[in-house]
Amino acid sequence: METFDIPDRLGRYRLIQRVAVGGMGEIFYATAQEQSGSLRELAIKRLHPENKEHPTFIKMFLNEGRISGLLKHPHIVQTYEFAQDGSELFMVMEWIDGPDLQHLLRLGQEQGRPLSVSHAIEIAIQALRALHYAHTLDIQGQPMHLTHRDISPHNLLLNRKGVVKVTDFGIARMADHLSLTATGVLKGKVPYMAPEQTRSSKVGPQADIFAMGVILWEMLCHRRLFSEPNDLRCIDLVRHAPIPWPNTLQPAVPEEVAEIVMWALQRDPQKRAPNADTLLHYLSVLAENLPPTEPLHEYIRSLDNPEPSLAGTQEIEHWHPPTPHTTTECVTLAEHDHPTHPADGEMLSRFPRKKDP
Repeated sequence: METFDIPDRLGRYRLIQRVAVGGMGEIFYATAQEQSGSLRELAIKRLHPENKEHPTFIKMFLNEGRISGLLKHPHIVQTYEFAQDGSELFMVMEWIDGPDLQHLLRLGQEQGRPLSVSHAIEIAIQALRALHYAHTLDIQGQPMHLTHRDISPHNLLLNRKGVVKVTDFGIARMADHLSLTATGVLKGKVPYMAPEQTRSSKVGPQADIFAMGVILWEMLCHRRLFSEPNDLRCIDLVRHAPIPWPNTLQPAVPEEVAEIVMWALQRDPQKRAPNADTLLHYLSVLAENLPPTEPLHEYIRSLDNPEPSLAGTQEIEHWHPPTPHTTTECVTLAEHDHPTHPADGEMLSRFPRKKDP
């Protein structure tokens, strides 16, 4: 694998440390000097050097910058600037000074202090606020029809004040126009895909609802729902494996909370909770009746060494850029590989369906 030098600066920004590498780019912890003389902490994302000459990756990166710049919400990671320094395209983003949800869950398990029901619902509520905003966003009366398509614990960041921030909206928007099918692109994401997303890239906001159902299930049950390292086998689990009710695994989970989770996890999109606002409404009502617990920000700070959210997303030394494709390919399994499982049950009628705005 070819080695590339890491620059000290991009524009007026000083790059301190590379903290993450993904399929398209890399992220740096950076600082910028304000007019007052103080240093501002930032995250800088640039195309990986092996990708910056490739038209497909450039198009994706430009689209990410355009879409991310439109999103202005307290629960979405802010993009401040999209800039160029010589041949380098880069984005300047908000730096989050706490862990991502994946890291927080691992820390809680390791230290014998897993998330409480109240904390799990609070995190879900904050993330759903961001999704509702994105799903219903319009610019000058023009609906954007945004769907994240990559909601996972890795893309939910928490700062030290207990504020949840959703990240990586921009690349997800490209699923309407472009599909990457190289080995490894889906790795780590399949367990949070909606069943319909495993068959087609043409999915809508309800795919994000299913992903939030998986995340909420895992926060409540303190374990992975679809745990299988092989992507093909994991797709089969997503499509067919029985899903236990959370309160059967964790008796502390109220039945009403379990019902809402299972509603979000309906495999048939027509039977699934219809939108983020509906889930947000019911979870907010239930949250008011839960027993009090320590504030979320105190829980985060009490865990040993909660690392910054953007650190350690992948092991850099094992990373290799994928080859882009412009044709859509969907992974399917042979018919005989599909085990027969019980069908999903209907949700109780006390959860009426709100229509999409």
